[in-house]
Amino acid sequence: MSLSANDTTQVIDLMHQYFDLLLNKDYDGAMSMISQLRNDSLLEMTPELQKHYQMGMKIISPVRYELENMFFRTESDCLVKYSAVLFDKEGANDNRPNKMYYAIKPVRIDGEWHLTVADDDDLNTRDSKIEK
Repeated sequence: MSLSANDTTQVIDLMHQYFDLLLNKDYDGAMSMISQLRNDSLLEMTPELQKHYQMGMKIISPVRYELENMFFRTESDCLVKYSAVLFDKEGANDNRPNKMYYAIKPVRIDGEWHLTVADDDDLNTRDSKIEK
């Protein structure tokens, strides 16, 4: 199945829903949006992985989240890189690092997009196949 600009829009909408939940400190809601992908099936995250994710969500209080890059190869091989902006910089000469970076793996199953955990193998982002 081919990918189009509509797929990009759907994934961006999902990411904004996820960001809104995080900014409103609805960590359970945010966690409910993320699954694990195993053999083309969506699974609930293991308790250990849920604990790891929730701990990371709770220890930072960003002012906003930003989409950094989106890579689309196939409907099951995509990656979204995003950042948590911890504070706004105070002008062009402010060289303090102010972002933490994350990745999430969107997949389309039966025509519907889902957010899944990105692992190390997913971080190779060459050869995007999205149609313009």
